[in-house]
Amino acid sequence: MARRTRTRHGVAAAGGCDDTDTVKLSKPAALFLAGLAVFMVFEWTMLAFNLAEGHPTAFYVVHGVLIGGNIVLAVVVAAIVWRAWAAERRRR
Repeated sequence: MARRTRTRHGVAAAGGCDDTDTVKLSKPAALFLAGLAVFMVFEWTMLAFNLAEGHPTAFYVVHGVLIGGNIVLAVVVAAIVWRAWAAERRRR
């Protein structure tokens, strides 16, 4: 009969196997996410530099928020990729 253990999340795992604490990111997925992060930073930075003058203030506020939010998302995605690559190096 399979033994049940409690994980730190309160979910019972069968057979004492507790692999719910790690998520593995495949190399192709990590490369895609890294490319996406670089593209997001490049694209939104170029948009920030290319905004034409003569628009209402609200236009600049909205685009500033969009640019800032997307840069933050790009940094978060890059951090996830970095942690996945670091974990893979430690496993070797």
